[in-house]
Amino acid sequence: MTSIWEETFQKIPYLWGHAPADSAVQTAALFSSHGFRTVLVPGAGYGRNARPFVDRGMDVTGLELSETAVDLAGKQPFSMTMMQGDISELPSLTGTFDGIYSHALLHLLPPGTHEAFVRHCFQRLNPGGCMVHTTITPEAPMFGRGTKLADHYYEASPGVPLYFYTEERLRPLFSEAAQLDISMMLEPNKEHPEKAPFPYWHITAWKT
Repeated sequence: MTSIWEETFQKIPYLWGHAPADSAVQTAALFSSHGFRTVLVPGAGYGRNARPFVDRGMDVTGLELSETAVDLAGKQPFSMTMMQGDISELPSLTGTFDGIYSHALLHLLPPGTHEAFVRHCFQRLNPGGCMVHTTITPEAPMFGRGTKLADHYYEASPGVPLYFYTEERLRPLFSEAAQLDISMMLEPNKEHPEKAPFPYWHITAWKT
């Protein structure tokens, strides 16, 4: 994973543009309404989805695999803390957070690692905290394309295998949640608005 994402950000530094995802804007509003002050963003990329939280006065810590993306995040016109590392390093992070926001990361993780990732996210949440994840659905246009690696797991593009969750498969991952909401949302392509919106699961999980 390191090489493919490092190469990608070196070739196309601002791959998804600068506008944050709609889910990031919505999640920032949710966190703000509950008075959250600290937010962790695993898979932060170059920081575009951190801005809605920063704009609402929250302290944001991003964790990102690509060193190039971390450098790009440091050039953003807003302040956040970036850490370069794999999501496997979540257990070793110092401190806990009121909220966690992760966009389009879960489906990039190999099967067998999802459970640990979600569990470690719960461990990093403060009591009463909330985490929001988005992940692609089987309604996504690349579902079933490319090489089938396992059930619901396809390498649609070279070096980027994707896991397509159904709602039934998602719910057991978040069994620790005191309250869980899973809904489908359509994310517009802000770099190419002429393209159809992209279907994502929007998962909101609260900790007791």
